[in-house]
Amino acid sequence: MEELRVKGECLKELDAVRAKNLELANVSISLSGQLQELKAEVAAVKRLATFQALYLIGGSSGEGKDRSVDKFVLRGGELWQAAPLLAPRSCSAAGVLSGKIYVFGGTIGETNVTSTEQYDPEGNVWSVLSKPMVKARAYHGGAVVGSRIFALGGRNDTAFLSETESFDQEVGWMASVPMMERRGAFSPVVVEGSIYAFGGTDGNLYLDSAERFDPREGIWRSLPPMSSKRLWFQSAAWNNKVYVLGGHDGCDYLASVERFDPRAGKWETIKPLAGSRAHGAAAVVDGSICVVAGLDKKHHFVNTIECYGESSSSRVIEVCDLHQRSLFSLGVI
Repeated sequence: MEELRVKGECLKELDAVRAKNLELANVSISLSGQLQELKAEVAAVKRLATFQALYLIGGSSGEGKDRSVDKFVLRGGELWQAAPLLAPRSCSAAGVLSGKIYVFGGTIGETNVTSTEQYDPEGNVWSVLSKPMVKARAYHGGAVVGSRIFALGGRNDTAFLSETESFDQEVGWMASVPMMERRGAFSPVVVEGSIYAFGGTDGNLYLDSAERFDPREGIWRSLPPMSSKRLWFQSAAWNNKVYVLGGHDGCDYLASVERFDPRAGKWETIKPLAGSRAHGAAAVVDGSICVVAGLDKKHHFVNTIECYGESSSSRVIEVCDLHQRSLFSLGVI
């Protein structure tokens, strides 16, 4: 009898050990699965980090000026909320130097400002530069040539400006060569090291005029005018040509697109956008011009990105969680 009792206890202990081993095996399988999922997530983040991202910064929403920043990776269709601006800011401009985004000028509250905020994507953090711009301005254009960012025209508290200034990471802001005309509410582009400024307003008239600045020469030169006057348009440089997309002509929101060939020295009207759009922004990403956010012809906020193709159908991507915004800055890293 004693032998049977001992044998029974041994069997119970063996069953307990087997149960514990099974539990540990299940935990190991679960942890292994979680580890694989975590590795997959890390790999996905690293993969997306190699793609260009659009940063939609500040601007105006239905509730006033905004400090939010949307980060959208076109290739993966991923949307994140990046760290917000330090202060709500609209009607500013942006440029990218050394992998950092600089947002400068614009309006904070009801005041045109001279401050510049710098965004470091690695730390996901904003900071304010110690040296201000030469002039307070809003509705200005921004352009990057080499290691310098240019702020062009815009409006101060009393009038639209022709004055420009440039920013160097070592020196800060300094006055540059004025444009030929007062110009604001426009979007310049850079082609082969020269800045192209066109359209906008001088405070009295909508403009169709265009001019070019080569920093190596230090001279602005007049160019042929666009076929239509427009402001608050979107623009981009693509294949060494200037593209002007949408905007407002004083009566209507536009879907029309014009292209300027610097070598031929002429404008031509080409395929329109899929829909009218103004107060947005544009940039070349993954081989196409991406026209982002803004307002449509009914003055409604647009939560789409149109990938404009000149010779093919445009692809319109709806981004449901994209913040409603216009008069914002756009950076691409």
